[in-house]
Amino acid sequence: MFMHGVVSLLDQAHYEKVETLWQELRQRFGVGSPKVVHFPHFSYHIAERYDEEQLEAVLTAAAGELRPFTLNAAGIALFPGPESVLYIPISRSPQLTRLHAALWPQLEAVSGASSPYYAPASWFPHITLAQGDVTRDNLGPICQWLQQQNIAWTVSVNNFCLVQETDHGHELSCHVPFP
Repeated sequence: MFMHGVVSLLDQAHYEKVETLWQELRQRFGVGSPKVVHFPHFSYHIAERYDEEQLEAVLTAAAGELRPFTLNAAGIALFPGPESVLYIPISRSPQLTRLHAALWPQLEAVSGASSPYYAPASWFPHITLAQGDVTRDNLGPICQWLQQQNIAWTVSVNNFCLVQETDHGHELSCHVPFP
């Protein structure tokens, strides 16, 4: 089962910071699962499938009503479980919450088999650092190292994209910039 997602890519400066963190996590701790989407981003919606033509129309209309905005991302956190996810939390500002709540029903209408974790009541916007290969043995040293990094960011958001999971990894499509 492939999963696809509607995301915003991070601005160039923070895109590069996340890439650097990923590289350091690989080199220092051997963390870097191929399950992680290797485009620094945060997700609004995840589903098994989208009607791409309808999705592009939804994203284009939504982007047309937006201007670039900023969000705050700081610290580190963990979604525990068999596929633990280490991430940078994003503050759920009123503006970001309203945007997500407005997008959700439109994205649901053009998708199939959505992830309930991205529904408005349960959505935790985040930037994934590692997924599936964080263990009890490496979590402490990883967190200790990450706490020494400067992860208190104001990130500019100016786009929507579709990330598609394929047999060859993840691919970006349907890039829609905000005016």
